[in-house]
Amino acid sequence: MGRLFSFHRPDVARVDAALAANVAAHRRTATAASELAEEVAEQRQNAETELDRIKCRLERRRQKDPRIEAARDALKLLERH
Repeated sequence: MGRLFSFHRPDVARVDAALAANVAAHRRTATAASELAEEVAEQRQNAETELDRIKCRLERRRQKDPRIEAARDALKLLERH
């Protein structure tokens, strides 16, 4: 009686090679995703730091010039209407 499936050595080698290629591609993708996530986190931190600097500068200017606070209040009133 013959086998239902007959596998030849070259077929197994091709499957093994395809699996190895898939594993390697997955590892490259995972590494790239990890590197991208680190870069995004760093850029977010930089943006948050810059935003904090801007807020501090605005606060200092507000304290020096009361017209800035008046303008801010006027903008808030306009946004409500």
